[in-house]
Amino acid sequence: MTNAIEDTSSHILGSHVSSIFSVRKKSTSVDGKSVNYLERGSGIPVLFLHGFSTHKSTWRGVMARFPSDNYRLIAPDVPGYYIAQIDPKVKFSRNYFNQWIDAFVDSLGLEKFHLVAHSLSTMVGIFYGAARKQRLHSLILANAPDIFMPESTAKGGLVEDFLESIQVKSGDEWYQSVSRLFYRKPQIPRLIREYNYNVVAKNLDSADNFLEFILRLRPQVITNSTQLRCPVLLITSDHDVSASNGFAEKVISNFNSASTVNLIRCGHMSYLEKQSDYISGLYKHLESIHGNSRLMKDQYA
Repeated sequence: MTNAIEDTSSHILGSHVSSIFSVRKKSTSVDGKSVNYLERGSGIPVLFLHGFSTHKSTWRGVMARFPSDNYRLIAPDVPGYYIAQIDPKVKFSRNYFNQWIDAFVDSLGLEKFHLVAHSLSTMVGIFYGAARKQRLHSLILANAPDIFMPESTAKGGLVEDFLESIQVKSGDEWYQSVSRLFYRKPQIPRLIREYNYNVVAKNLDSADNFLEFILRLRPQVITNSTQLRCPVLLITSDHDVSASNGFAEKVISNFNSASTVNLIRCGHMSYLEKQSDYISGLYKHLESIHGNSRLMKDQYA
């Protein structure tokens, strides 16, 4: 368990603003399509995957504050998960995401990297780690939801709750749904509430294929976790309504090498709400693998 550092709203907002100067917005081509991503630093690559209906910019604060002298931090908009650009024609699958990640990192010249996945993208992270053992230094799974547990399909369970939570009908309903994911209700201006609601409402019908992919393959997540061979870090939160410690306790024995960080007074959106603790836990994990080696950085220059 980490010692909680209180990140105030102004502190986190400040890191997001400072990221404008330190985190670069770039684009690359993946299968003939342009993919936008954020990047900062140089050295050992660390790839960040956001959760459903969020986007790359939610990682800005972490990227701006993370010690990047030896690490190259990269955060793309992930297909399907980035609902504003979802393609209803795409047939999402394990192979689709494995190949998409391969194509994305290949376009950046990366051979081996750390993969950080949050919430529902932990599903993609586990599938990728199981299939591409040679490409990962380690896998970081943050706030993996209990939707992966067999009992989540029971009436009134987490699957039903998840589907209801995304069927919002106003900016205020969107705000109430999002607020459940935090220990302390975030202060979000009404203009941003309405904008985000409109994005979700406009594109939700296009997400049918993506949601079907999640619900269909969700039972395979725990099974695939047994195939991971790289070191694994599980990041959990003590007030996470979507991801109790049950998932971590269920799968930790499946991993070849695993450690845990539990963030206190924190909800599901851990990398936003407990940014300092999140960065501390992630940095210690990376340093436990690489140390402060200048040689490692030179290998990735």
